[in-house]
Amino acid sequence: MKRSILVAAAIISLQGAALAQGGAKVNKVVAAEQAFDRLVERKGIKDAFLAVADSNGIVFKPHVIKITDFYNSIGKQPGALSWQPKFARISYNGDLAFSAGPYVYQNGKDDTDKVFGDYVSVWRADADGKLRLLIDLGIQHPEPEKEELPDFKEPDTVKRGAASKDPFNGKTVIMNTDKVLNHELTV
Repeated sequence: MKRSILVAAAIISLQGAALAQGGAKVNKVVAAEQAFDRLVERKGIKDAFLAVADSNGIVFKPHVIKITDFYNSIGKQPGALSWQPKFARISYNGDLAFSAGPYVYQNGKDDTDKVFGDYVSVWRADADGKLRLLIDLGIQHPEPEKEELPDFKEPDTVKRGAASKDPFNGKTVIMNTDKVLNHELTV
């Protein structure tokens, strides 16, 4: 009897631990961005981008090009680039994530040579579960007047659904929505 109770208690505690862990945590993508920022500081822009790039990753310079093709085709970039994630989300299973926030690029030694902007990074987990940079976007703007507040949210486990087995499901949703919109515009 005692043995059955101990086995039942062990199973319940293991289930509780599994449920408590849940899905991926948003700090995984925030940590990936912060590690990437430190890597740029240590290795430089070119080498850092090549180190974190997904094999299918893209950047817009100004047209779409693979990250590895772009950074392998240029020389070492001068200047200092730094950024901070202020907005981040991650999928429940941790295979896809994104982050966004302000960046500063300084090519010279004085503060008059700074370029300000915002970035968006899309990350995809590789076979080992490590996040790799899939898409890098950025836009320049004048120096911001105030600092953005962080907005990091964990995946919503209540709304979590099973992954679609249909690889064209997203396309179908977009096409049907487009048809409805076009119909409404002609009425």
